Amino acid sequence: MKKLVLLIGILAAGFLQAQAQQISGGIKAGLNVSGWDGDVGQVLGDMLGEASILPGTIKQGYHVGGFLSIPMGQHFILEPGLYYSTKGIEASYTYEANNFLKVKATVTDDAHYIDLPLLAKVRLGNGFQLYAGPQLSYLVANKIRGEAGIMGFSYEQEINWDSGFRKLDFGLTGGLGYQFANGVQLSAGYDHGLSSLDAGKSNIDVYNRVAKFSVGYTFR
Repeated sequence: MKKLVLLIGILAAGFLQAQAQQISGGIKAGLNVSGWDGDVGQVLGDMLGEASILPGTIKQGYHVGGFLSIPMGQHFILEPGLYYSTKGIEASYTYEANNFLKVKATVTDDAHYIDLPLLAKVRLGNGFQLYAGPQLSYLVANKIRGEAGIMGFSYEQEINWDSGFRKLDFGLTGGLGYQFANGVQLSAGYDHGLSSLDAGKSNIDVYNRVAKFSVGYTFR
């Protein structure tokens, strides 16, 4: 019995060592095009005390971080990652005090997250890869920036808005990538948030939506 346990231990150690030799790491960075889905106008209106705000538009940001590439067979890869990612939304509205006086303003929600995706990748051949998996995001900071202009004058204010937002955001992510033989990779993906961003202080539901375009490199 002891010999059998010893043999199993030796085989397991050999397998783990072989797998460890195949594990590689990499870095990735790129562009985020983010927005919200749900009761967007109501949330932004509450932030500014202005109910007649226009629907939100996209906001550009970025992501940067690293990943591990763990082979699970000839065509499958498990890829956990850690990224710093900026998300949020930008919206504009016009307030008419009278027929002659109009105030044009823009409000931006600048949210900073730590993203922890766990991707399952499938090699499709010729360098192409299809990937998908769950993602847990932690809100590091959230700032609201307002800019207004009237009769040639401009006004800008920035405030922290952490308390109204949920710290943890769970979602799904997926996309398509291409990896060159030298380790360089290109990918385009989409993050679909499943957790409402509201911290539970109201009945308003909004969700993160992010399109990502990335350039990465896998170390050999």
